[in-house]
Amino acid sequence: RIQILFEVCHAPPLHSSLNMGRTQKISVFVTLGFVVVTFVMLYEPPAKLVIPPSPVADISPDIRPKTKSSSRSFKEFLAQDVRGLRLEELEEMFWEHFDVIEYEVSRRMKRIKRLCQSQNLNFKIHNLYAFNEINITWCPVFKASSTTWKDFFVNHFYRNAPGPPYPLEILTPRKLRNFSQVDRQRIWARSENLRNKRITIVRHPLARLISYLQNSRSFLQLHQQRKNWIADAIMNNRRRLIKDNSMEAAFRDELVQYLEVVNKDAERENFNISNHNPYLDPPYVLFTELVDHIERVKQHEQVLDGHWFPATQWCDVCPNNFDYIIKLEHEPWELLYLLHKVGLWDKRAEFLTQHNASPKHGITKNTTQLLQTHLNMLSPHQKSFLNSVYKHDLVLFEYDSF
Repeated sequence: RIQILFEVCHAPPLHSSLNMGRTQKISVFVTLGFVVVTFVMLYEPPAKLVIPPSPVADISPDIRPKTKSSSRSFKEFLAQDVRGLRLEELEEMFWEHFDVIEYEVSRRMKRIKRLCQSQNLNFKIHNLYAFNEINITWCPVFKASSTTWKDFFVNHFYRNAPGPPYPLEILTPRKLRNFSQVDRQRIWARSENLRNKRITIVRHPLARLISYLQNSRSFLQLHQQRKNWIADAIMNNRRRLIKDNSMEAAFRDELVQYLEVVNKDAERENFNISNHNPYLDPPYVLFTELVDHIERVKQHEQVLDGHWFPATQWCDVCPNNFDYIIKLEHEPWELLYLLHKVGLWDKRAEFLTQHNASPKHGITKNTTQLLQTHLNMLSPHQKSFLNSVYKHDLVLFEYDSF
């Protein structure tokens, strides 16, 4: 083939071929014929993107009715107390204020893209799971409705999975790898359909930490996480409270023994906690101790638990260029909006009625008080540390600082 192309490139121009002899003309035309035949044989048309039928039935492409525009601001709309409303009533309010909700989400996405272009954030971390059958790519931000979405995907794509609760590892075959930059705005993985909508749900970092802390105090989590971080967090923060250093080893052994049996009702109830053991008073991690432990992990340049990761970093928001990023605090409205936009509207009841779904009324007076109570526990140094760790989340998603 190289020889043929060489001969063509060095063949005399067409006008000079008029003066060629019969043998030369035949040689040139035969060479050109070889080039044409070779091109036809080697050419392969680009493969068409084929998406199999969706296992989720009856997905309506666009069911939004015509709505009258509302002049109410999104903040005023969120302030409404919708507790006790039936799903049908929530839907009616959603469609009535659809334009307000859509404007807020669109404004946020434009702002995020603008900030990403100016800050050039790229953590090279990819926690994306592709569900090409329904054209969705999802990043799970822990303690931000990740369990609700994980359960939905497992129920529809892994019907024989044991559980619930389901470990995220079930979805490992869906996790994207082999990323490459195909344009200036987004990186892609080879196994991801180009028409997939990339989505995630975020939450204020303070609320995520509080939710994780409350979950870690269950007897099961105390046992399961004892070696990962709980025992270390307790001992490192309370060792200074031991007045007699000779008792430290005994107190430590007692803590280890308690965490070994805490998930067994009978053994836990019969466990005798000695007096004056600071490791078991109380027998769980305090909020300030969790923050101090995260700081120690960062100081030793160890990998953070996924539950403590900033969402901006965990999902690598900027290079992954998400289509929709909604806030847990704005549910159910932004959840309904997202389900509508990604073709899962007929599954809305499944999302809103999950046992682990977020409250249907967003932020209430009680949740605000809970956040403020935990915020008041922190020292100025701890607040400064958390502001530093979660600075990109606070800026990109417009959350108040600690």
